[in-house]
Amino acid sequence: MRTALEHAKQIGLDPSRCTVNGKPLAEAEERKTRRKTPPTPQTRKRTATEKRYARFLDEAIANNVVEWWRGEPFTITLAPKTTYRPDFLVALVNGPLCVVEIKGIHVWEDGVVKFKIARELRPEFVWICVRWLKGKWVLKYKSGREPLELIP
Repeated sequence: MRTALEHAKQIGLDPSRCTVNGKPLAEAEERKTRRKTPPTPQTRKRTATEKRYARFLDEAIANNVVEWWRGEPFTITLAPKTTYRPDFLVALVNGPLCVVEIKGIHVWEDGVVKFKIARELRPEFVWICVRWLKGKWVLKYKSGREPLELIP
């Protein structure tokens, strides 16, 4: 993809006379390259609710209920420029792989729609969505066999 500076040169404009929002084109291009990169699963900060559920999963490992878990393990492309990254992938001891989505007090409609579409695209997993409400975990959505071990 060409930059505005390259495009201006190609069509014969003098780049020193071109501006973007009143600033010289070269300066605007320099600012554009300094944008922050989007967070990755390793750099994104977890919400307090996700941290609470991670602690629960650690306890479940200690109690031999969960074999292992991964935070934001993969990304599913739902449509062009639309992706979904589940909060947790959990392997139960002697059980299926479960995708767990955590919701706090506010549940946005687009998040629920993405969850449901991803659930249809990847039926090999057991999908659950839990919310933290009034001091306890509440099951919101599920697919397949309900893994009761993952609902504290």
